[in-house]
Amino acid sequence: MLHSSRDEDVRYEQPLEMCEKMKAAGAHCNLITVEGAPHGMDHWERHPEFLRYKKALIEWLDKTLN
Repeated sequence: MLHSSRDEDVRYEQPLEMCEKMKAAGAHCNLITVEGAPHGMDHWERHPEFLRYKKALIEWLDKTLN
């Protein structure tokens, strides 16, 4: 899961709660937090300081899909 700590549309606690519930149900859940970014990845692309999520996402995809 990817989520911003400063999302004004979906409060940050929601993915935290969802991840905990998924784990409690026996599912795997990883949360990648993008500190200070607004809602929506389309906004992140215009700001280099928010692009650090990409490395973590690629590592997760590589580990999960391989």
